[in-house]
Amino acid sequence: MGLLFLAGQIMQFATSGMTIQSGIYGGVFFTLAGFHAAHIVVGLLLLTGMLNWAPAAPDPSQPRTREAPTAVVVWHFLGVMWLPLFVVLYLL
Repeated sequence: MGLLFLAGQIMQFATSGMTIQSGIYGGVFFTLAGFHAAHIVVGLLLLTGMLNWAPAAPDPSQPRTREAPTAVVVWHFLGVMWLPLFVVLYLL
């Protein structure tokens, strides 16, 4: 889902017909959507890191979970923050 979101953002950035210098809406849109996309990249990197070390865990009953709480917090934060961003950027 994160990769689909990023692909959609790239397509929207390329075809929107506006730039960050297109007035206040362009500046707000590209700043908020860009920061959200950057956080999606961070979340995807965390999940990729978890996938890389998961099969290498010596004992499956004792998984290494240092990164798991961080990834959970990042993805829940992104899910919650996208709702007000959607309203501000697309509905108002």
